[in-house]
Amino acid sequence: MIDNDTKAPDRAVVAGRVRQNVLSAGIAAAMMLWYGYSRLQISDGAGAWGLGDKISIYTLRFGGIAMVIAALWSAAGSRWALLFDGACSALIGVLFGLSGILLTTGGGSGFLYVIFGMVFLLGGVSNVREWLAFAPASEAGAARPVKAPDPRTLRPQDVMPTDSLAGRLRDGRQQDNHRTQKPPPLDAATPPPVPKAPPKPAEDDKPPPEGFLSSFAPEQDDSSANG
Repeated sequence: MIDNDTKAPDRAVVAGRVRQNVLSAGIAAAMMLWYGYSRLQISDGAGAWGLGDKISIYTLRFGGIAMVIAALWSAAGSRWALLFDGACSALIGVLFGLSGILLTTGGGSGFLYVIFGMVFLLGGVSNVREWLAFAPASEAGAARPVKAPDPRTLRPQDVMPTDSLAGRLRDGRQQDNHRTQKPPPLDAATPPPVPKAPPKPAEDDKPPPEGFLSSFAPEQDDSSANG
């Protein structure tokens, strides 16, 4: 199973960013070639100073050629030019720093080489990071195979379904909320409900006339009444 959530960067954006590297690489190439070949004679001195001078001269010459290649490659808009420029710049920075330390140890002045070495090293690391950022999903590590879990390390809660329990708890909370929910208040513009009138009695339910009931009453004896 492959995870391909990360999308590949736009080629136009990558090419535009790579072409911005042409100016810096071109300036570095011109300065390094000029300083490297302005001295036709390389020092034959021994010790730390002589070794540091040789490293600095050869770094300027071959590093300048590498910067020319990086500038031309960057003009093509290929993201691989960032990797080439970054690797060459980092190597140049390390060699400049080493030559500066050796020159200073041998009694010379190598402080500027140390500063230039730091500049080239930081620029190289930045270019390599941008090359990684512009890499497609398959190369940047976005497409990673997902391993199946080991059955021996699974816990009971990892394999037992909990949807039914969660559903029952959710339904119970919804029912409680429905029971405790108060009716909405009546609007002031809405008239109150009118009570319904009681139903009228039917004609068959009318009481019988009074004369009809008196005919069933027992007659009273006049003699008993007078006595």
